[in-house]
Parts: sequence; C-alpha cells; structure tokens
Amino acid sequence: MLVLTRKLGESIAIDDHIKIRVVQIKGKQVRL
Repeated sequence: MLVLTRKLGESIAIDDHIKIRVVQIKGKQVRL
C-alpha cells in the first residue's frame, strides 16, 4: 500500500491529466 501525506489545499499529480487535491478535512474523513 502506498501512503502519501498532503495538507489541506495541497495536491498530487498522478499523470498529465490526473490531479488529486485535498479539499476538506473533517475529523477522520478527507474529501478529495
């Protein structure tokens, strides 16, 4: 398993066309 750490507002690019951004953190739930 790959675990990546990002803070609110940060993102990670998987490919030229795929970008995942952390938009909300509420308790133990994270909205991407």
